[in-house]
Amino acid sequence: MLVVEIGKLRTAKSNLNTTVATVVSELERAQLPAHKAQGHAEILKNRADELDDLLADTRQVAENALEAANAYNNIVIAIDDAYNASVVAKKSAMRAVEMSEGISDQALDSQKKSEEKVWTR
Repeated sequence: MLVVEIGKLRTAKSNLNTTVATVVSELERAQLPAHKAQGHAEILKNRADELDDLLADTRQVAENALEAANAYNNIVIAIDDAYNASVVAKKSAMRAVEMSEGISDQALDSQKKSEEKVWTR
């Protein structure tokens, strides 16, 4: 019985050695593609960083263009507001002119009447 158990153990050991040798061989074969993949990943990362740097400049240009467009829009709004204010001011001035028509004649009449009263006394 002990001889049978020893035989089984030797068979198991042989199977284990074969399995270990197979795994080591597969691991060695996988190392080269894994190493290549790692190198390729580094190249891709570097290229992505380069492209991101290029886009960073583009982003700044786009932001500048957007700021310029917004500034132009603000200028247009300010011009419109100034025009509207000038229209209101013109209307007010015209109304003031209309309201003041005849005032100088009235003032002259008042002055004349005052002077007459002063001289007739």
